Parts: sequence; structure tokens; C-alpha cells
Amino acid sequence: PDGSIYFTDWALTFYHLHKRGRIWKLEIDPEKATWLQQEVEEPNRESKLAQNLRKGMPDLPLEKLLNLCRNQSKPFVARAALKELSRRDLSSALDWDNPRDAVSAILAHQMAKPKDIDFAKRALAHSNSKIQFEALRWIANETLVSLKKPVNQVLERKDLNFQLFEAALATRNTLDRKSSSGVTDEKMLLSRIRDQETPGNIRAYALRLMKPDDSRLTPDLLSKLLQSENAKLRLETSRVLASRNDTETLPIAMEHLKKSAVNDDEASFLVLRLAADPGAHSSQLEELAQRKELPNTASEASRAASAATITGQPAFDDIDAWLAAIDELKSKPDPAAGERLFHHPLKARCASCHRHSGRGKIVGPDLSTVGERDDRKWLLTSILQPQAEVPPQFHPRSVKMKNGETFVGFLLRNGGRSGKEFYRDIAGNDVGLDKLEIEDRTELEMSLMPPGLLAGLSVEEVRDLLVYLEQGN
Repeated sequence: PDGSIYFTDWALTFYHLHKRGRIWKLEIDPEKATWLQQEVEEPNRESKLAQNLRKGMPDLPLEKLLNLCRNQSKPFVARAALKELSRRDLSSALDWDNPRDAVSAILAHQMAKPKDIDFAKRALAHSNSKIQFEALRWIANETLVSLKKPVNQVLERKDLNFQLFEAALATRNTLDRKSSSGVTDEKMLLSRIRDQETPGNIRAYALRLMKPDDSRLTPDLLSKLLQSENAKLRLETSRVLASRNDTETLPIAMEHLKKSAVNDDEASFLVLRLAADPGAHSSQLEELAQRKELPNTASEASRAASAATITGQPAFDDIDAWLAAIDELKSKPDPAAGERLFHHPLKARCASCHRHSGRGKIVGPDLSTVGERDDRKWLLTSILQPQAEVPPQFHPRSVKMKNGETFVGFLLRNGGRSGKEFYRDIAGNDVGLDKLEIEDRTELEMSLMPPGLLAGLSVEEVRDLLVYLEQGN
């Protein structure tokens, strides 16, 4: 009423889980705000339509209403259309031919009857994965505990894709009142990985969500997984081995690379393990670089063995020059090479702080969906100039302890009655600090990501990394 504007900052939407982000109140002094438009414009066609939809348009044909629900360019119209759709009879909506329309019906029905167990259960049993995913989100949002059994049954399915595996795991944790665990349930993940009766793709999904350096992923276990008949499981194991830095698993990677029938995708990741110390493995890298039947592996081996200094890069503050240099490249973009650069231990090193598609460490933002913004200039700026724009939830905190020690990390939660504050350190580990032992806390308005991380990458490599990030999860 007083003209103030309330808004949230850039934190994730499920605030009640992570407790990060703030609500701001913006007060405007009309005498000083010379830019303020004094007269309110007449509502345009879209805003009038949205207003009428919210009030009710029962005579609007269903097909036209569903088209409005699909309107991604005008989300306020789509939201209003869902409100009107929630007033309709949606009992047969799950039988509609278009899955997108069925998803709209689920969202609308959740508005009208958020606790409708039967409808949510029917949606979860649908054959379409997008409808199943939306049903899982509904069940988690409304904490429909009575549907825990069918949610668990989703996790037992052999035809599960990774998105549904993550969604079902997060939903189960929410129903078990462990929502802060997200998609992590190490006991369940380990049991799936070790169980040879579990389908190989499910074991691969579970392995993807484990921390690669978890001590329970023993050399013996990883060696057995690498011998699996399932290609997805072997490839995921190769990725895990590439991320390790212990001496016990290095021989496993080296022996697998010596096989004459080794798979190119698996070998291309295992080479990254050798790339962490190219001097110690120069002879094997040179041999691998000659294996023309393994083009990706040979390329990674050559990259690791080369000690050539990268020259000809534009200045890091000249984004337009970088974009022009990328546009001038004649070679074909290679997102697979970009993925390996993302996980490379010496090159881009993105995975040491960032997660993508369930892999990597959770220190900085998850980059799985960063490509959805569809803005290459913004993405490149974020990489080359990380201090230019830092979301508030990624401002680190410096915590001074009474014993004189200083801890730097990201606040996860205040801990409630536990007597501790929980932070994530720069290595991706969660740490609990005793509140009574904390002397002072300071929010650092900066990024922990240092500039110049791409100094060792050629323009072509930067292009491949961008393409990998842009193609999304």
C-alpha cells in the first residue's frame, strides 16, 4: 500500500530447505526518484488476459487454455492460465496425448487440491518420465508421506533415467524428514553400487552421486566395477578413477589403459588421472597419444604431454575479443572434450569446486543448467571475471574462533538446537562449528573463484568448455 517493493535475492527457491537468501524491502522516495513514472500505464493485452484468467474464464476452450499454459515467453500469463485450469475437471487429464498438457494439469490440480493422494499416485504411475518427475515434485512439496512406498518402488525400477533417480531419491529423503540431505543417501547409494543384482545403469547413477574420494569406494570395488559388462557403469567408474588422487587406485587406471580393447570414452577419462602428473607418466602418455584407433584418448594424452605455453589469447577483460576469436575458429565444437576439460586436474579444474550432471564438488554454484540462460557472453564473463557478479548466497564468510583460528566457508544452516553452525569449506566438506566458540563472523562480498583460471587453455579449449556448459544436463 505504501508503494514499497518486496523481493528476494538470488537464492534458490526452496528456501525452507537451505535457509540461504534474504527478503529485501525497497522504499522509493518519489521526490528524489526523478526516473519514477508518475502515471500508471494502461494494462496491455497480456496483462488484461492474465487478470481475466485469474478472475475466471470458464468459456475459454480447453485447447486455447492449454496453449496459454505453455506460454514460456509470458510466465505471468501461463501462471494465470494454470489458475483457470485448476477450476476445470481434470479427472481424465493424465490420459491426454500431449505430456506437456498433462504436466500443466498436474500443476493446476496441485493448486486446487494439493493433498489429492489418488491423483498424485496415478501421475507417478504414468508411463511418461516428465509426468512422473512432476508427480515426484508434487509429492515432495506437499510431503505426501502415504506415498512413500510407490516412491521407493520408483527407485527399484530398471528403466529409470538419472533425472528420475535423483528426483525419487530427493523425494524419499523429504518424506523421511531428511530434506537437507537432498540427493545424498550414502548408505542406500553404496548398497546399490555393491549389489550385483542391481541393474548396471542404476549402479552407475548411484556411483555418480557418491563423492569420488569416499574411502568406502575401495580399490577392490572400483576394480570390479571397471570390469562390468555394463558400459555406463564402466564409464562412470572411469570418471571416478580420474577424480581420485590416491596411490592405491592409480595402478587400476594404468592397467586398464594398457588393454588393447579398451573403450575410447573410458580411456579418455582415465588419461586425466595420468595428466595430474604428466612428468611421471610421460612414456605412457606418449604411447597413448599414438593410438589413432582411440581419437579422444589420443587427444587427451597429447594435451597432457604437451608442455607448450598457450599464446595468442585475448586479454581476460576483453570479452568481445574472446567471443570474436571463438567465432573465427574453423574446427568443429567438441562438447565431449569440454566435459573432460571441466574435470581436468590441471587445465580448467572446474570440478574441483563445481558440480555438473551430478559430478564434481559442491563448493560453488551447480552448473548443470547454466546453459538454460542462453547467454554466451554472460557465461564467458562469469568464467573470466568471477568477481563481476557474485550471488549473495555464494558470499563466503570468515569465522574467527576464540582459539585464534579462522575458518572461511559458506554458511549452510544455523543448526537450530544443535549448538552448531554448519558451513561448507573450500574443499567441499561440511563442517560444524560450535556457536559458543565463535568470536566473530564477517561476510566477504567476493568470489572465492580466482581470476585467470583459463590462462592455460587455448581459445579452442575455451570454446569446447563453453559448448559443454551450454548444452546443459
